[in-house]
Amino acid sequence: MMDCKFKRVVAFGDSFTYGAELIQCDMPDEVKYNKLNELTKGKLKILPNGKADTSTFKQDTYKNWIKFESDFAGPNYEAIYNSYAYPGLVAKELGLEYFNYSYPGYGIDAIYAELMLQFNNGSIDKDSLVFLGLTYPGRIVKFNTINKYGSDHISKPPVRNPFVSNTYQGPRNRDTGAMGLARDEVEREKFMLLRFKYGGDYMSEIIKVYAYMIAMKQLIESTDAKCIIVDPSCIYKTRNKECNDPLHGAFVDPYYDAPIRNGIYEMDENINVNPRREELIDILQKDFNELTFNMSLLDCSDIIAEGNKPWSCLLGHPNKDTHELLVKDYLLPFINNII
Repeated sequence: MMDCKFKRVVAFGDSFTYGAELIQCDMPDEVKYNKLNELTKGKLKILPNGKADTSTFKQDTYKNWIKFESDFAGPNYEAIYNSYAYPGLVAKELGLEYFNYSYPGYGIDAIYAELMLQFNNGSIDKDSLVFLGLTYPGRIVKFNTINKYGSDHISKPPVRNPFVSNTYQGPRNRDTGAMGLARDEVEREKFMLLRFKYGGDYMSEIIKVYAYMIAMKQLIESTDAKCIIVDPSCIYKTRNKECNDPLHGAFVDPYYDAPIRNGIYEMDENINVNPRREELIDILQKDFNELTFNMSLLDCSDIIAEGNKPWSCLLGHPNKDTHELLVKDYLLPFINNII
């Protein structure tokens, strides 16, 4: 354990920073595969990268699997997920207190709102090492319009873990099984993800994330805390190298060198007539590359894939090996240089 000037690790972000799916590393293979095979009615197929082939999944498959995960972990399941995520691994290695305010489905405005609450509660100060995990653009979050029984009016009285399905329309109109947690009486502090929606202007969504990122960085650093911004999936920063794993890279390879430029070109090319678009794109790509940590979970999964090892959890989040690689080989050496 290295000497450290920090007393606590504080984390904000979405499912990647929360540690979604990481409880799977504690599940025996026969337990998780048998259960998911049961939920898919015998159609389960595991890809070489460790991810299940979700092409035949129904919404109930996701809902029931996530409930199975949380039941397996027990009542403290959130603490377990958080402890296996990269901020938790850093806190454990440095022997620090740990507070994770991330949540699956959080959009950038929900992350900012969570940060506002903790900033005003005095949870961040000069002794804090803060991880700010970026999220997908286009996530729409409503703060005051979700009824207490969840967005799909599921069972009364409210239950602890009512997962509901959400539509995730990312770049390339790729549908995934992204899940959100409906709020109940116990969890009124959580913000509910409703859906992804770009509305034909991907560039505006990128600018929104950029503005929130700058505001959050300034808020954190106003307390003299250290802020490390992580782009877990290389949505904004340039990847360190092109991925050679076809299962992994089929979706993201066209974006690896300039994700902002290439994403905007694909989403907005036919409708964006702003004559200053190219100048804005250059500024955005440059600043995201400079302000975010130079390694990501996606970069680490590329490294693991090159060794022909699985990097993915069953529903697609990076597995614990990926989080551990990011921490051991990149985050800890960086932190060691600033303490």
